Amino acid sequence: MLRSILIALDGSPSSLQAAGLGLELARHHKAHVDGLGIVNSAWIQRPEAVPVGGMAYKTALDLKELQSAAERVDAVLRDLVLSS
Repeated sequence: MLRSILIALDGSPSSLQAAGLGLELARHHKAHVDGLGIVNSAWIQRPEAVPVGGMAYKTALDLKELQSAAERVDAVLRDLVLSS
C-alpha cells in the first residue's frame, strides 16, 4: 500500500503525465502527494563555445531561459496543488 508519492516536476510533457498518474494513484490508495519542482540550471548554464564578444549575449540568454524554466515549474506546482 502506498502512503506517500513524490513527483518530480519540470513542466515537460513527461512530468505532466507523471503528475496525472501520481494523482490517480494517490486517490486510489488514499496517499499523500508531494511535488518537487526541478530546474536543471547546470544544463541551462553549461559551457558553450561562443564567438568573441558573445559571452554577454550567452549570459543574458541563460538568465532568460532560467527564468522561463522557473516560471514553468511554478505553474506546474500551482496546478498540482489545485488538482490535489
